[in-house]
Amino acid sequence: MAQDTLPPQAVVFDFGGVLFNWQPSRLIQSVLPHLARDDEQALGLAARVFQSFVPGSDWSEFDRGALTWDETRERIASRTGLASQDVHSLMAAIPPHLAPM
Repeated sequence: MAQDTLPPQAVVFDFGGVLFNWQPSRLIQSVLPHLARDDEQALGLAARVFQSFVPGSDWSEFDRGALTWDETRERIASRTGLASQDVHSLMAAIPPHLAPM
């Protein structure tokens, strides 16, 4: 390692779709069928909820530990207009959805 090079401060792993099943639109269709009656609605809702996982998005902040479960649920509900209970149901369904590939 060169003298002026610092060691990495963090390592980021991409698990979704690599090590674990991660199909947000299918998850939404199974958990919130009243809001996602077809693939197009499910894809649109997934984009609204997860904000394409861009840095600084609600889900990205939750993933990095900057937001609690409740903060994330309320931020998503407020931003999307979804009922807090629907967001809770969706979030609760994620761990069992993440089956190893």
